[in-house]
Amino acid sequence: LHGTQRGQMFVDSNTSSIFVAGASRFTWAVESNDGLDGFLPALLASPDAIAPRYLLWYDPPARWAERLDAQPDKVRRRPRVRWRLPAPIVDKARAEVSTRVEVRLLDAELAERTSEVGIDLSSFWSTKVDFLTRGVGVCLLVDGRMASLCYAACVADRLAEVDIVTAPEHRGHGYAQMVGERFIDECRDRDLEPTWDCFLANEPSMRLAKHLGFEQRQAYDMYSFNLPLTV
Repeated sequence: LHGTQRGQMFVDSNTSSIFVAGASRFTWAVESNDGLDGFLPALLASPDAIAPRYLLWYDPPARWAERLDAQPDKVRRRPRVRWRLPAPIVDKARAEVSTRVEVRLLDAELAERTSEVGIDLSSFWSTKVDFLTRGVGVCLLVDGRMASLCYAACVADRLAEVDIVTAPEHRGHGYAQMVGERFIDECRDRDLEPTWDCFLANEPSMRLAKHLGFEQRQAYDMYSFNLPLTV
């Protein structure tokens, strides 16, 4: 909606109902007076009208959730939790860093190396330059190789959506917490507020959010399905 990331936006004739499908698969809708009925069934039934064809619909309007629930063989529903960060904690203890470990901001050179932890920034951002201009990221290197990464999957309305990944062979050493703490510091220096969403069943993510000081604010359902879909 801010014109900073790729996607499609569909509206009814009165522009009172809206369906947004991001290029990164994330989908969101607002409905007024059943306005989605005028165009959404046809969109979802078409294999080519929306790209990509696999969608993740966040917290759909209640009557659309009922329609999706009626197709358990085609649609998957998973509960998620949204977290927000309260005021900074003074003198918060930080994990010790060994001489083999280096925590760095994600600059142009490091942004080209995120595949070392299985991340392609272009999945969320139009280009790496776009990310370096608008986003924020922190990585942790072990012996010069990227082991953990915390970056903003999106920045809008001064909110930075947190995504953290650690290479499997480096898990269990507290690296995710290290990059998360530095990421939070960087966001606050830039007047951004980190936000965190994760699946309720993702216990490691839930624990890490708590360790970083986030508090649960909202629970909602996310629906995932492939197109075409008849509703």
